[in-house]
Amino acid sequence: MVPDILHLRNFMCYGEDVPPLRFDGLNIVCLSGHNGAGKSALLDAITWALWGKARAKSDDDLIMLGREEMEVALEFRLGAQRYRVVRRRKKGRRGQTLLDFQLCDASGTWRRLTGDTLAETQAAINATLRLEYDTFINSAFLVQGRADEFTMRKPAERKQVLADILGLEQYDLLERRARDEANRLSKDLDIVQSQITTLQVEVEQRPLYEQALSAAQERVALLQEQVDDHQANLAELQAHSARLREVGERRDAVLGRLAQLEQERRTLGEQIAATRATIERYEAIIAQREAIEAGLAERQQVQQRLDHLEALREEHQRLLEEYRVWEQRLLAQRHALELELRAARERLRQLEAHLERRAALLAERDSLLAQSEQARALEAERDELRRRERALSERLAEALKLGARMAELQGQINVQRDSLIASLEEQRRRADALTAVVDQLPALEAELRAVDAELAQLVAIDQELTLCREEVAQLAQRLGELQAEAKGVEAEGRAVKEKLELAQQGEAACPVCGSVLGADGLARLIAEYEDQRAALRARLVELRRELRDAEARREQQHARIAELEQRRARRAALQGQQGRLEQQIAQAREAREALADVLQTLETLQQQLDQRDYAHAQQAELARCVAQHTALGSSEVIEAELRDLQMALNQVEAQVLQSEQHREQMRQIEAELATIAAALVEHPATQAEVATLERRLRDEDYGAEERRQMETIRAQGLALGYDRKEHEALRERRAALQAWEQQARELERALYFIEREREQLRRDQVQQARIEADLAAQQRELGVLEEQLRDKPALDAALREAFLRGQVLQRQLAEAQAALGRAQADLERCLRQAEELTRQRARAEALRDEQSVYEELAQAFGKKGVQAMLIETAIPELEQEANRLLARMTDNQFHLEFVTQRSAKSSDSTIETLEIRIADGMGTRDYQMFSGGEAFRVNFAIRIALAKLLARRAGANLRTLIIDEGFGSQDNVGRDRVVEAINAIGAEFERILVITHIQELKDMFEAQIEIRKTPQGSLWSVV
Repeated sequence: MVPDILHLRNFMCYGEDVPPLRFDGLNIVCLSGHNGAGKSALLDAITWALWGKARAKSDDDLIMLGREEMEVALEFRLGAQRYRVVRRRKKGRRGQTLLDFQLCDASGTWRRLTGDTLAETQAAINATLRLEYDTFINSAFLVQGRADEFTMRKPAERKQVLADILGLEQYDLLERRARDEANRLSKDLDIVQSQITTLQVEVEQRPLYEQALSAAQERVALLQEQVDDHQANLAELQAHSARLREVGERRDAVLGRLAQLEQERRTLGEQIAATRATIERYEAIIAQREAIEAGLAERQQVQQRLDHLEALREEHQRLLEEYRVWEQRLLAQRHALELELRAARERLRQLEAHLERRAALLAERDSLLAQSEQARALEAERDELRRRERALSERLAEALKLGARMAELQGQINVQRDSLIASLEEQRRRADALTAVVDQLPALEAELRAVDAELAQLVAIDQELTLCREEVAQLAQRLGELQAEAKGVEAEGRAVKEKLELAQQGEAACPVCGSVLGADGLARLIAEYEDQRAALRARLVELRRELRDAEARREQQHARIAELEQRRARRAALQGQQGRLEQQIAQAREAREALADVLQTLETLQQQLDQRDYAHAQQAELARCVAQHTALGSSEVIEAELRDLQMALNQVEAQVLQSEQHREQMRQIEAELATIAAALVEHPATQAEVATLERRLRDEDYGAEERRQMETIRAQGLALGYDRKEHEALRERRAALQAWEQQARELERALYFIEREREQLRRDQVQQARIEADLAAQQRELGVLEEQLRDKPALDAALREAFLRGQVLQRQLAEAQAALGRAQADLERCLRQAEELTRQRARAEALRDEQSVYEELAQAFGKKGVQAMLIETAIPELEQEANRLLARMTDNQFHLEFVTQRSAKSSDSTIETLEIRIADGMGTRDYQMFSGGEAFRVNFAIRIALAKLLARRAGANLRTLIIDEGFGSQDNVGRDRVVEAINAIGAEFERILVITHIQELKDMFEAQIEIRKTPQGSLWSVV
């Protein structure tokens, strides 16, 4: 990191208008000035911009006195890439800090790298620099008064600083990741080991499962034989039932046929009745034949006369329309004469009005000649009013221009205010979203506690599952023992039965040894066998009861094991849920931290809105415009004054216009008088024209041809002989005779269909007789079938009993087959679990190996592993560089050594440390025993060595060294040697900043930046 440009505003002793401080082109530069001028403040500005940390206890202490906010912008290079950090701070009850991180791309455009929160942006800066504040001030930055920052630390803290400089934090991350992975593998191994234990218990049950399978197979074979016998008997019953079912179907068919014949008999009877009714209706119509034919003939005569009159009506209508045409032409000629008369009368009236108006016009002309003298005074007044109107218009335009600018400025102010409001709303939405996430935190924590509790319960479930499986194994063993004992009792019972049967045959010999027993001995022997048989039966009943109880208990335990297995199967889901809940809780806690920043931003934005802390330039210009606008007067007042002036001007212009109108009226009067004089010449001729037109209308002296044509058409109409009343009467008679046409059609239909209906009646009567015969035959067949079905109820009862017996056997067989299936499933599951046991054992071995690897990696990446080796490697380089500089500054009188290990006082073990041993001509002494000047040179040498180590290590790329004061403890020779050491390392750093107030020392540097304090704040200048 190499600083190039530094911008300050209201930072410590620097005020508002401070020019940027440019370091580009400078290698070793001395920042000088009096005490308190602000030299160290520049370095505080660099660290505050990059890390938000400086010498002050709080950020508000860094703001210049009397100011409310500050800002620092730093542009720096990291390799070939340029970056810019801008950090702002505003005072307040809660205060607000804004941070912006930018990258300059290839086109020279600054691109933002800022995160959503202040913490995210700071993390991005730290990741880019690969450097923390504490590491920086312990190596490349010798803070004023803290040059011994590294030397005075405890050995463990020194070692940590050295680890940070070497970038060993990545090994801490690798160690944590390896240890986390080893812990995860350990948990997985515990789960697998638990599964192995469970599988081992189940696999040990295999002999019992095989024995249960054999018993189930025997039971299924026995029941299958009984089912087959029953099926044969049932088939015979079903065949007999099928034969009776066929008889029943035939009976049902006969019943259906009987119902169908009954329906056909009813339908045919109804059809015969309908046919007879139709024939009777046809015969009635035929009886009216003569009357129908007479009515139809009369209608034909009426229709012929109507056709003739219809032809005459059309000709009569044509003549009537032609007559109306000629009549319209005659009326048009009369209307034209009336229009001519009306126009002539209007012209005559106008001529007589002209005579009356001539005298009035002469009097009006004399009056207008008197008023024309006032026009010249009105025109002068109009010109003065127009001049005043222009002045007010210009004043109004200026006021409106200022008003428009004020509106524009107000708009710009409103835009910035709206921008702040939009930011405020965005922050509120973000606060609402974060609040919603934070509000979920109690519920998530409660849910996590519930999941943890349920996971804890699963441990008890594993224990109960183990106990259940052990009991199942014991029950299986007990079942085997009971079954074996039951078989032995059954065999012993069969042997006693055989002996008893032999003894009951009446022979006196013993059935076992063949000795003669006699009648009493044989009776005792039979009684003894009877007692043995009764005891064996009682024992067999007891064994079977115990077998049933053990079987029921085993099934109960199997169900409990299945239930526990199902509950335990939730472990993986619960562990996944546990991980998700932990992640959500972490996110909610992060949201809670982010919510505080958002609320602080909200408060700051609200303060800016309340205090109108925005658009300062626009608000200032708006105030100036308001003042100018007030001086001009409001546009409303100017507009009112202008309206009054325009009203007066309008009145004067109206009077001037009236004068002009008077002149125009004079011209019009003269023209009208001339027109009247010319019109008076036409008066006699117009009177004669009116009289002629009135006579023609009175005598109807027009349309001679039209009148002749109308008379001719009237004569032709009379000759035609068309009577409209006769025409209407015949139409009414035709309507009255219309019914005979319908009766004629019905007569024609009756004559055509009556014989067909009579023939249909005969066929229906024959069909009716045939149906009666079929009904008798079907009833006889029904009686025979009912006799055959008399044994069907008994057969149905036997068949139902056989079905019930078959269902019992099938159910017993199904139960036996289900037991066989369970036994097979148990054995198959046992075999699968044996395979799974092998796989889980192999997986457990692989997990142990992998866990061992990660444990070794965690140890290797730890503080005593690779990190210690790297520090051991860096110590000689650090020691050599520090001694090289120390030798130059002390004329080879001082030498230091870093000790990384020492022996423990209470044991023979070795303790990791990082101690500093310093030797001079007097021997090795403690650091506190050296003088201030000597201690500074030691510190300076170590810090320069640390800075060079930091500059060379991969990733940090720090090419800057900063030395703040510390030279006051040196004599002249010491100072010369310190400056010589600084110049000697100049080529190894791109930028070295040295701060001092000693005049003799600053003159020893070629490039200088002078800091001076002014009443407005500190300023700098490059010397």
